[in-house]
Formats: sequence, C-alpha cells, structure tokens
Amino acid sequence: MSANVTALQSDTLAGLRGAYIRDLIKNYGLTGNTVADRSGISRSTLASRLRGATAFLADEIEAIATPLRVSALDLYAAYLSVTFDNPDGDRSLFIPEQRNKD
Repeated sequence: MSANVTALQSDTLAGLRGAYIRDLIKNYGLTGNTVADRSGISRSTLASRLRGATAFLADEIEAIATPLRVSALDLYAAYLSVTFDNPDGDRSLFIPEQRNKD
C-alpha cells in the first residue's frame, strides 16, 4: 500500500467509493480537474462524485481509467471492491508495478 493512501471513512457507500477514486487520482499525481478534462466528465460532476454526493456511473469509471492509464475493467472491479466491510477496497492499483499494464 502506498504511503499516500489514507483511511477511507464515510457514512455512505458513494462516499467511500468517491474517496477511493479521489485517493487514486491523487496517488497518480493528478488533480480532479485534470482527470475531468481528460475524461470528458464535467468538473462539477466529478467533484460531486469524489465528494460522495452521488455515485459514479459505470461509463464514468471507464472514462477515468484513460487518464490514469489503467484498465477500465480493473478500475471498475477495484471501485466495486470498496464496501463498508472493506472500506479500503482493492489497493493493487496503487502498486507502481501494477500501473500501465494494458
């Protein structure tokens, strides 16, 4: 696990998953605005999703995978792995050796 990963806490599943994606973006050295611009998701929509106000749609997760240079399938699986029982989800995308494998 990366030293940049923070413990995720939220009262909602959308909040947990938004924090997971937010941490992933940060760990990749990107900003939310950069990811929004490169993925085609509006900045306001992405900000809402990252805050956990609303849940990500599958096509948004797929779009976010492009600027992160990870497999969309891997990102979606990791996103879904975040649950109340497993709030840290699958952190394998944080391991540098796992990056850019597609």
